[in-house]
Amino acid sequence: MENLNRLNIGCSDYPTSGWTNYDISVGLTMAKLGPIPNLLNKLKIISDRQLIVVNSYKTNSVKRANVVKKIPEKDNSVDLIYSSHMLEHLDREDAKVCIRECLRSLKPGGIFRLCIPDLRSKAEEYIRTGDADAFVYETYLTIPKPKNILEKLYLFYTGPRHHSWMYDSQSLSKVLLECGFSNVSTLEAGETTIPSDRVGELDLSQRADDSFYLEAIK
Repeated sequence: MENLNRLNIGCSDYPTSGWTNYDISVGLTMAKLGPIPNLLNKLKIISDRQLIVVNSYKTNSVKRANVVKKIPEKDNSVDLIYSSHMLEHLDREDAKVCIRECLRSLKPGGIFRLCIPDLRSKAEEYIRTGDADAFVYETYLTIPKPKNILEKLYLFYTGPRHHSWMYDSQSLSKVLLECGFSNVSTLEAGETTIPSDRVGELDLSQRADDSFYLEAIK
């Protein structure tokens, strides 16, 4: 197989073997602090989930990149880009900057695959159940107030981790097209337009319980 340049951006604790994995989480810094993350977890300053992410960074080769500023790849040099449950943490303008950076980095014909939490399915569930509290919670469009000075310091350092915007497949397809991508496809979990010899170990059904999947071609 040819030498492919494949990126997983905002990988969190789901890095893909054989791909270049990028993230900007404070967990990358914490992963270098020895036992300190475990202490912070015991003090309830970081959650069990956050500790899992930190430990994942310890055992996997993840590179730091702020994809809202620049993906550290040359123009027209990347074959495939994948991102799961990252774009919704950016506001709409930053999301467009990130998408345009992906477009810049991809080779002509390169594919951008996205796995995104599905606002439509959450809204349909709300209409079905009438549970407004569950709907608001599941969108993660709010953030709990920090309870003490340590939590305030952590929030100041990391920034809010709630969702800044939500999408359905139609609204995000529109953004991708506006940013210059073409042939945007909505796919089911497990489906892809990526040639089978290029997928490698990418999980095509990642977070299938609450996500939709798009692929866009440069």
